[in-house]
Amino acid sequence: MLIKILAFTPEHPTYGIKPQTRESVQAAVDNYDGPIDWLVSRGDNPMAGPSENVTYQHNKARDIVLNNGYDALLSIEADMIIPEDAINKLVEVDADVVYGLYVWRHKAKRWSAYTTLNLWGGESVSLNHDGIDARNAWGNVIDAAGLGMGFTLISKRVLETVTFRLHDGTHSWIQEEYAADFKQMGIDPYVQHKSMVCDDWLFAMDAQHYGFRQKAHCGVVCGHCTVKETSIQQGSCKEMKYNFMKGE
Repeated sequence: MLIKILAFTPEHPTYGIKPQTRESVQAAVDNYDGPIDWLVSRGDNPMAGPSENVTYQHNKARDIVLNNGYDALLSIEADMIIPEDAINKLVEVDADVVYGLYVWRHKAKRWSAYTTLNLWGGESVSLNHDGIDARNAWGNVIDAAGLGMGFTLISKRVLETVTFRLHDGTHSWIQEEYAADFKQMGIDPYVQHKSMVCDDWLFAMDAQHYGFRQKAHCGVVCGHCTVKETSIQQGSCKEMKYNFMKGE
C-alpha cells in the first residue's frame, strides 16, 4: 500500500548536506511510487547543545507529519547515501518502525540494526554469535529493537504516542522500570541526564515499551559519509569516504 511520506533531513551545522546524500535521496524520492515531500531543514538550531538541537529537529518533523496529513515520517540524516529503491523497500515492510542498515562512523563499526536495547546498552546484530546472525540477516528483514535515525521510516500511529526526547528528568515509565538500577547506582532519575542516551535510543525504547513493531531491513544497505581533509598538488580538498557494509 502506498503511503504519503514526509522525508526530513536536518542540515548539519558545519557541512549542511553532503552532495552525495542530496543526489541519492533525490533519486530515491523520484523512484518512490507514492506521494512524498522531502524537506531539508536549514539553519534551525535554537537549542544550547547538539543533542538538544537534534531532538528539536526530530520533534519539528513529528509535528509536521501529525498536522499535515502524512502517513509516515522518513528520517534521513545529512550524511547518508541511500539506494534508489530504498524508500519503496521500507514501505513494503509490515512494521511500525523500519530501519535501513548502515555502519556507525564512530568507535566500534557496528551495524545499526540492534536486536536488544535498554537504558544501559544494546547489542548490534553484527556482534551476535561471532557474526552468524549477521550473515543470516544480510539481505533480509529482521525483528529489531532499533536503532538510529539515519534512514528510518516511522508510521504516524507511532508519532501519535511517542515524542523524541532526552533523559531530562521528566517522569515516565523509565523511572519505574529502572528504579532498582537507579537506586543501586546512586542516580537521581528526576535530574537531567541528557548525555545518558541520545533521542534515537530513547525513541526506540519508547516504541518498544508501547508495543510498536520495529524491524530492520538488512537489504537496504546505506553508505555513511565521513570527511577527511587531504592535500593535493593544486591545493586542499575534501576527500569523501564512505563506510559500506560487506556481505561477507
